[in-house]
Amino acid sequence: MSKVKPAPLPPDTVIGGYRVVRKVSAGGFGVVYLAVDNEGQQVAVKEYLPSSLASRSPGELLPQVQPEKLSLYRLGLKSFFEEGRSLAQISHASVVSVLNFFRENETVYMVMNYLEGATLQDFIITARELKKQKVFRESTIRSLFDEILRGLRIV
Repeated sequence: MSKVKPAPLPPDTVIGGYRVVRKVSAGGFGVVYLAVDNEGQQVAVKEYLPSSLASRSPGELLPQVQPEKLSLYRLGLKSFFEEGRSLAQISHASVVSVLNFFRENETVYMVMNYLEGATLQDFIITARELKKQKVFRESTIRSLFDEILRGLRIV
């Protein structure tokens, strides 16, 4: 199961009252979707779907977990749900807000504000290309990491 990434939910799938628009990204622990709520607001929905423990065929809603991996999958499911509960209590400018979290389709979903922008890696690559420099000034690094560390301190 770990070699093939699970198929994302199809566009227009409704989960917990949120309509999936498209997959934004996928990693080892799950999939992030752009979705819209009942009022038409864009949100990000993160789905617990670890590729090392679960699979899903295209068009399906439920993940498939082999019996020998079920206890580990359930432990991760519980941890992901508790993470959603903890993050939903945090309100800080440097931390994306968790608006909702819920169980459905034998997995857990975490709903967050949808924020468009670049990753730190994108920022570094772009800045290097624009400035033709391989090294950042200390003041730039301090400024970047000051914001990152403020958010991490809260979490």
